[in-house]
Amino acid sequence: MDVNWYDAPSGGTLLDADTITYSTDVAGTYYAEAVSTQAFCPSTSRTPVTLQIDPLPNVNDEMISFCENEDVLLQAGVTGVSYQWSTGETTPEITVSQAGVYTVEVTDPRGCSNVKTVEVTQVDLPVIENIRTENGNIVVLTSAADDVEYSLDGVNFQNQSIFENVPGGLYAISVRGETSCSNVTQDFFHLVVPKFFTPNGDGINDIFEVQGISSLSNYEINLFDRYGKLIKNSSGEPLIWDGSYNAQLLPSGDYWYTVRIENQIYQGHVALVR
Repeated sequence: MDVNWYDAPSGGTLLDADTITYSTDVAGTYYAEAVSTQAFCPSTSRTPVTLQIDPLPNVNDEMISFCENEDVLLQAGVTGVSYQWSTGETTPEITVSQAGVYTVEVTDPRGCSNVKTVEVTQVDLPVIENIRTENGNIVVLTSAADDVEYSLDGVNFQNQSIFENVPGGLYAISVRGETSCSNVTQDFFHLVVPKFFTPNGDGINDIFEVQGISSLSNYEINLFDRYGKLIKNSSGEPLIWDGSYNAQLLPSGDYWYTVRIENQIYQGHVALVR
């Protein structure tokens, strides 16, 4: 006996012939007609076979980023099923600390299963390569390939790597990626030294003073003339110079300074302009 398959109880379209099985992925009712292989006589009626396609568990693939040196939680996102992760766990969620592609197969009580894929990428922390003082500004250089944010206090962040007209002092420079990964922080002493001063009594730029150093205790400042003669010195106290030496006004010109803060020495020159 052979079987012919139709889409209607009578007449209709022949879907398949001479086979006891019919394969399809479309739900509906199909009709089997038995045919005698000896007399080639079809049956007087067709047998209905209803195909019901149960939906698979609903899952959605994900792409997740996580910060360097941190863990990330992966969730199957569906309940009432059994779980089989590519890592071997059988729980609704797992914690991972490595980048990669993870999968979880979820199977419902009917035996229907689906697979969710989670692609996990690691966001590397930015690296502070250099911090420098430039014309009263603080300039921060990083090796980060993506956009980063910068802060002088770890609270207020900006997109620009240059902080303009910053008062002298000690700052905790913080840099973070745009994904708000943990901050990378580095202490930096911002030394602000005037390039010139004009001690003419008009109240504007009348003195030479190193800004921001008063918050420290272990430092020393020395001032020299162009011949290397020590003009003024201060250890642990602010140095204020009005352009005189032994109560005598010194001439216009370049004078040199060294600033020692603990084991680090800064040096440069300032122009006295009369």
